[in-house]
Amino acid sequence: MWFVTAVGVIAWFAVYMMLPAIPALPAVTLRQRLAPLNDSRITLTLLTTLVAYAGLFAVYTYIGVAFERVTSGQPDVLAGLLLLWGFAATAGNLVAGKLTDRFGNRMIIVGSLAVAAIDFALLPLASAHLWSAAIAIAVWGVCGWGLLVPQQHRLISLAPASAPLLLGLNSAALYVGVSASGVIGAAGIALLDRHQLGYVGAVLVAVAFVIAELAYRLMRRYRTSDARLAGSAAN
Repeated sequence: MWFVTAVGVIAWFAVYMMLPAIPALPAVTLRQRLAPLNDSRITLTLLTTLVAYAGLFAVYTYIGVAFERVTSGQPDVLAGLLLLWGFAATAGNLVAGKLTDRFGNRMIIVGSLAVAAIDFALLPLASAHLWSAAIAIAVWGVCGWGLLVPQQHRLISLAPASAPLLLGLNSAALYVGVSASGVIGAAGIALLDRHQLGYVGAVLVAVAFVIAELAYRLMRRYRTSDARLAGSAAN
């Protein structure tokens, strides 16, 4: 406990000494904060985040019982799987930025969601053996946290001037999804079985995939309309 306290004091001192002064942002009303939701493209993108993370965390909340066949109640095995998930999540988050810059946000979003949906659909089988459970958890971590960066990229590309506000709304959507995942996971266990909880996650992630594609098609429609208007103005 004293070690944690010491690290916290050192971190506070470093931030105090090294962090430059940041001017305060102007006050924003609630109506102004929610104004971007009038854009259907933004609303669908935020809904993608909410539904996707509700599915991704429906299993995580109950990971102890979902993977009990391989952990056999041993905390060390479960801790190892969670550590693997954390490393995979970090790797996914780091790599997703570079891939988004190279291939665009759509490919990374739909790729992450598609692979995650398949991964969760196979989870009832994969969670029966340690080696397959480890692979499934690694894929889950990479795809789950690899999704966040291209989602942010998509939002900022839609309204660059409102980037801080949109990122805040995206974080809120993520937290709502994670908060709802506990209730969703509990319902899944009651209706199905704790070992079949992956099916619940797969359905939600698949729904998020559909919503993400609807957002993309709407964005493409807007671009086509803008191009036609620009062409008409030029003529």
